[in-house]
Amino acid sequence: MKKIFLTATFLIALQIVHAQTGVRLYTYKQQVSSGVRPETVVGEDGVTVQPVAKTRHNLWIYFSHPQKSQVKITGLFINGKKYKAKQSKVAQTPVVYNYGDTPELSKSIILVPKTNAVVYFIEPAGVLSFTPSAVLKKMTSQNEVVVSYLIKGKTYYIFARQMKELTSAAMV
Repeated sequence: MKKIFLTATFLIALQIVHAQTGVRLYTYKQQVSSGVRPETVVGEDGVTVQPVAKTRHNLWIYFSHPQKSQVKITGLFINGKKYKAKQSKVAQTPVVYNYGDTPELSKSIILVPKTNAVVYFIEPAGVLSFTPSAVLKKMTSQNEVVVSYLIKGKTYYIFARQMKELTSAAMV
């Protein structure tokens, strides 16, 4: 019985490792402000209401896979919502992002390290409606970003529990 359990565990682990070999997800977000302070509203009853400014983020999502693999990205899920995934191939790595208001305060960060893999920049391009399976529902509720992709007709998922937060350019 112990032998069967160990064999089954090994096969499952092997399948997971095989499915994810070389596939990577790099996710970043940066808080931005609209530049306009929300106006104070006075209601009919004379009560002053200070609206809360909506938090917005710039998103950088990169997906990489080995050159030998034929991979097709089929879905992008951010905070439980499905988005149409607009993707563009990155010409060269490393991908470096420079931010800061002035040259003295300018900082740079490597978003994607130098690699021989194929790298795509994935951009959310509109919310789509979907009915998730139980597994996908659980996965999207526990992870900030989930990307689904096909390899040889089989669907796989890769996720980021939380996006790395970049310092806002205005806050440098």
